[in-house]
Amino acid sequence: MKIEIKQNCLWLREAESPDALFSSRENWMGQLSKHECLLLIVEPCASFRMPQDVERCREIAAFFQELPVLTILASTAWEQVDLSAFLLFDIRLGVSDYILHRETILTAEQQKRYEILCGEHALLQYRSFAENSTEDGLVTRLVRILPETVDFPEAVQAYAADLWKDKTPFQAKAVISCLVQARTGNAQQVLEAESCQFYRLIKAKREAAANGTDETLV
Repeated sequence: MKIEIKQNCLWLREAESPDALFSSRENWMGQLSKHECLLLIVEPCASFRMPQDVERCREIAAFFQELPVLTILASTAWEQVDLSAFLLFDIRLGVSDYILHRETILTAEQQKRYEILCGEHALLQYRSFAENSTEDGLVTRLVRILPETVDFPEAVQAYAADLWKDKTPFQAKAVISCLVQARTGNAQQVLEAESCQFYRLIKAKREAAANGTDETLV
C-alpha cells in the first residue's frame, strides 16, 4: 500500500482489503491530523473484500464509522469489490455503476446503510428486486460517475477539490463534522452537530471582529 498526501487528502493507493487498512491504521492515521486532512481516499487493488470472520468485520465497520474525515473509495472496476467493503465508505467514485446481483442478499444492517447512502426510494427498489424481479442485477445509486475522458486520478482529485470550493478551512471542517454524524442516519445527531458548528462559527466571527483579524479565515 502506498501513502500519499495531496492538499487536504490522504491517499491510500493499492489497498489490498479493508482488513489490511484496519491492521495498518497506525501507519496512516497519524498522517490525518499531522497534515490536517479532510478526506481519506482509498484506491483498492483488483480484489477488495471483507474477511470471513464476523467479529473482525464488526471491528472494521466500527472503525470506519468513527473516522473523523470523509471517506472515499475510488476505482475504475467494481467486479471484485464486495458490498460489505463498498458500504464502509461515505462516497464511492468510479466510471461505472455498482451492480447488485441476485445472489447478493442485503442483511437488515446493510439495508439500513444502503438507505442512508441512497435514500428510501432506492431501498424500496432493492426490496422489490429481491422479492419479485426476474432481472439478474440491479443498478444501484451507490457510485458517483466521473468522466472517462479525464485521467481517473485527476478526476478524483478534481472532485475532492470541488467539495471545498469557496469554503474556508473552518467551514470545511464544520461540514466534515456534520457529514461524519450523518453516517449513523440519526437526524437528531446531525442537527446537533449543525447547531454546534453554527455557534462555533458565530463565536469565531465575533472573536475575529474583536481582535481585528481577517474574518475570511473563518
